[in-house]
Parts: sequence; C-alpha cells; structure tokens
Amino acid sequence: MRLTDVPLTLMLLPGFLMACCGDSESPDRCKDVVCDQPPANECKDTGTLVEYDAEGTCNPDTGRCEYGSFEKHCENGCSEGSCRNGRRAAGFVTVLEIQSSWGDRSEVWAYFAKELHSRKTPAFFDAHRLTEKAREGSCVLYGSYYRLLDMCNPPCLDDQYCDGMTCQDYPPHWNVGAITIDGLNTQLQMQPDEYDNYLETGLPQDLFDPGSDIMVNAEGSELGPFSMGQKGVALLEIGSTIVDLIAGKPTTISWTPEGTDARVQVFLRTGIHRPRLPAAAIFCDVPDGDGEVIIPATLVDAFRTHAGLNQQPCEIMRYTREVKTPFGNDVELTVGSVVDLQLNTPRGMK
Repeated sequence: MRLTDVPLTLMLLPGFLMACCGDSESPDRCKDVVCDQPPANECKDTGTLVEYDAEGTCNPDTGRCEYGSFEKHCENGCSEGSCRNGRRAAGFVTVLEIQSSWGDRSEVWAYFAKELHSRKTPAFFDAHRLTEKAREGSCVLYGSYYRLLDMCNPPCLDDQYCDGMTCQDYPPHWNVGAITIDGLNTQLQMQPDEYDNYLETGLPQDLFDPGSDIMVNAEGSELGPFSMGQKGVALLEIGSTIVDLIAGKPTTISWTPEGTDARVQVFLRTGIHRPRLPAAAIFCDVPDGDGEVIIPATLVDAFRTHAGLNQQPCEIMRYTREVKTPFGNDVELTVGSVVDLQLNTPRGMK
C-alpha cells in the first residue's frame, strides 16, 4: 500500500490522540519537591550583597527549585556572603582531641575580638606574638620579654587582665550567636558566656573520625554569620612524649604519618607558665607525611640557655586548618589531634 492510499483521517489520528491525551501521561516533576534550601548569599561586588528568599517554587518543566533574590547595599563592604557590620574582628575555632598525662579529653573553643589576647587563645597562637631569634630548616627559635610577676592587688575583674602593674580591660569582643558544628561524633551547638567565650570541654575522647567533614556555622549576632569547614585527622601516634634536649646534639621527634594533606607542628616552650608568654620557644611545622622533625643542635643549645625549673606545657599537633576573613581580620578553624610533651634538659651532657 502506498502512503497516498491511506485515508487522511488515519494519518491525522496519532497526532490527535497525542494532543488530547499527552498531558495525562506527562510526569509530575514537582511532586514531593520541597523548596527550602536556597543558594548561599553571595557578594555581587565589594559593596553589594545578593540575598536569596528562604522559600522557592518548583518549576514544573524541570522539577527544579527556583528562588527569588534581591540586592542589598553594604555600607561597610561585602565579604564572603555577608555585609560587614563595621567591626573588624579576629577569631578562632579549635576542635581538638588531646592526649595528656592528665587524661585524654576533647575540647572545642572559640572567641572573636578586635585583638586576640594571649590569655584568650590556645597555646599555639603564642607563636604569632613572639620575636624570631633564629631559623634553621623547618624550625624557628623564638624569644620574648616576660614579667616574673603578673598579679595585681586588688585582683582584676573577670573581664580584665593584669599587665604586671595595673588591671586592663580586654580588647572589645563580640558574639556570633549560636555556633553549630556538624560532622562530629556528637551533636554540638555552642552559646557564648557573658564574656563572649565559647568553650565545650565535656566531650567524648573520640570527638571526630579521620577524614570526616567538619563544618562550623555561626548564625550571627553582634558579628555577622559565617561558615567554615575542614577534615578530621587521625589520632596522633608518636615515638615518645619525652623530648631530650642534649647540649650540642640535634633532637628528633617522630610520629606515624596518616597519609593525608594534614600538617604537624611542634611547639616547645620554657618560662613562667601561661598565660605569660614563654621566655624562649622552638616552633616547627612540617607536612604530616614527613614522619619526623629534626631540631638542629644550634637551636637546641640556644633554647637550653633559657630552660630552668619553670617549664611551660609543650605539645605536638597533627592538624588541618582553614583561614577566612569574614570580619576584616583572620578567623582560623583548626581541627587537630594533640599530644602533650615533656622536656628533658639535663645539664652537663654532651
């Protein structure tokens, strides 16, 4: 049969059926779709923030959510998805598993201020405040001026510190609302105390798993909201917690690498105990894959000249770190496994 022999009504019938019945067979692409996860707010330029509606609508043609948005002028500039509020603040969030002779523990600590005071930061921040005296390989020898007496009479108030002579107010500090940390082996949401300190210490020893995605989200309050993330690290296993600093000899500190991009830092300190800065310190920072750090004999000898009866706590830490500037200054997220070290500085040994 030739095509020309087919009646015209039969040739048009399939198209007629599709036109009449096609809608009844098309899938409902928006069925069970809930549009409540808008894109993150973003900076269009240095002074304009694009904010997305919290709820969107589903496009029936694609089944995808679409969100409305509007532009907001940021008087003090736009940075990392939020308007700056005019306050410049530095800060930190530390998520640490700690192995110590005082008992294994975990802690999470955060603080945000115009300036981070030594009394309000983890010990490894001291390296930012010390004066470099010598450098060799991956290690630096630091020194500082420190006061032997640091007690005021009458005692300072809770939000003050003694500078050795008088009580001083801490630099202005602010809260960032509730801080939620996901990816841990326990649910964690922190609120600040009356002095804007965030601190959680009653946490399980195995706070996170190696390679876990740890996300920090601050809802914003006196400072704006922000988000940061890093990977969990494996528990640090070292050769010995005793560090022998023998005159004229280099010192090797070793550990078992975990095979990731994590780093390891060693921080040895001597002098009157924290919160005072150390009289001398050795700071080394290397890739975790190195498996060891060698402190040269010249740095050992220089450090020993300051070592005495008073020893500050020392540690080695495997860590991952992210640094952002949501408030115009650095905010650091550090996820780490810490092991406390003890110094042995015998006299007269060569």
